[in-house]
Amino acid sequence: MGTPEKLSLPQAFRTAEILFGRLEESSLATNDPAFQRDVVEGIKQLELCRQYVRQLDLFSTNETIEDISTKDLKYLLVDAYIGEFQLKSIGDERISVLDKAELQFREFISTLEQHEILRDEDKKYLEMQVNASFSAERQRAEKIARFKRERALNESLKLLREQSVRSTSTSTEADTEDDEIGRELTLKMLELRAIRAMEHLGMIKDEKKLLQKVAEHLREHGELKTAAQQPSRMNRDGPLMNEKGQPLRPFVITSRREQLQQQVFGPGYNLPTMTVDEYLQREMERGNVITGGGEVPQAEKEEPEDHDDGANDEATYKARQWDAFKDDNPRGWGNRHGKG
Repeated sequence: MGTPEKLSLPQAFRTAEILFGRLEESSLATNDPAFQRDVVEGIKQLELCRQYVRQLDLFSTNETIEDISTKDLKYLLVDAYIGEFQLKSIGDERISVLDKAELQFREFISTLEQHEILRDEDKKYLEMQVNASFSAERQRAEKIARFKRERALNESLKLLREQSVRSTSTSTEADTEDDEIGRELTLKMLELRAIRAMEHLGMIKDEKKLLQKVAEHLREHGELKTAAQQPSRMNRDGPLMNEKGQPLRPFVITSRREQLQQQVFGPGYNLPTMTVDEYLQREMERGNVITGGGEVPQAEKEEPEDHDDGANDEATYKARQWDAFKDDNPRGWGNRHGKG
């Protein structure tokens, strides 16, 4: 079987973009093998893009945004995309993953600043992250402003993509218009990725602090025991805690005062758990309610036919017997109420 053909720069970049969009919308867990395969493949294609960019020398350190062609402008996103993919990776230790992602995001922001693409508000936000000298109120206001700005950028990108799809003419004027739309689309994407990169840098900084505290705790108290090494906590008949005060089994702390308070101020009867309609519906689902029935209509009652002489004679005989019994036993007869 032959070696797979190496993709060109546009093909590799487009493949990485498709993989990134798939991962952003995926419902798979991060540790799912299919998810991680896309992560590895995305990083592979972006690394190939970076090799092409360096070999072709697409960007010069003394170039500004006006000097970069529209078709090459999108390749400034390579470092940002690699950082995004790195954060989704679980192949290495977490601290190593964070270091790699942080390096890519800082490289991306440095490139934007070098080509005069980074906006002034983003530079101030970077300064705020580094110095941490602003008040909590100022930081909160800045986060709200950046959130609104990010939402507006997403809406602008959506409109620009729709305009790009509608532009299907092949005339020269249309080509010029498509080129302008494409350049504006890429610039908006660079601005959005700059905002995301700075957010990621802040989260990476916080996560690193947390990991350092965990590492210090492990150095002081030794390694954490695995679930198999920890004593079983399912022995509900044993003691609650061991000699060191560590819980050995789950337990619930209750307040006798709260229980008494509920009894005093609560009703003296059990409250219903369902309505009558809900109860009847449940009984019908169980098959305990027989539908239909009721009194037999008058028209359906069996009556002897006029030509049935035997049935008529029997009915007459029963009626006469009942009349004779009532004559011999008047109403209330025999009920002497103990008078003898």
